[in-house]
Amino acid sequence: FSEIEVNQLEELIDNKNLITLLKIYKTCYDEGLEPSAKTFLYHEDDVIRNLAMVVMEYNEHNDQLSQNWNRVYEGKIDSREDLYKMEVFSTINYLKIRKIKRLMDENQRDFENAQSSEERMILLQTHQHLWQLEIDLTRKLGTVIIK
Repeated sequence: FSEIEVNQLEELIDNKNLITLLKIYKTCYDEGLEPSAKTFLYHEDDVIRNLAMVVMEYNEHNDQLSQNWNRVYEGKIDSREDLYKMEVFSTINYLKIRKIKRLMDENQRDFENAQSSEERMILLQTHQHLWQLEIDLTRKLGTVIIK
């Protein structure tokens, strides 16, 4: 949760109801409760209840494995519960990359409208710093950026 706040990642989530759902989860977590599917399926707010159903339905359809999967591919197959930390890490880093790209676009527009050479130099250094942040983040994730 602190990563979301520190990096201001909420502003990159277009569906504001998802932010509300996240805040409800955080409140429950902070109060020492263990939020579960029931927490949201029986929530008093219809919007939150319906959103929870949509999210869980999406996850349910994407979690189903072929009956022959275990037979063909020997070994343990990680479940959704096993992978959630990796998925959270990946999602937060995706939001960070989106924010860096948005900042780079803003910086580019400012650079094009810069009046002095000193201002352009500062904006150029800012752009290089943002670019380096993007490279470092994508290396951590093993992502390739194509422009």
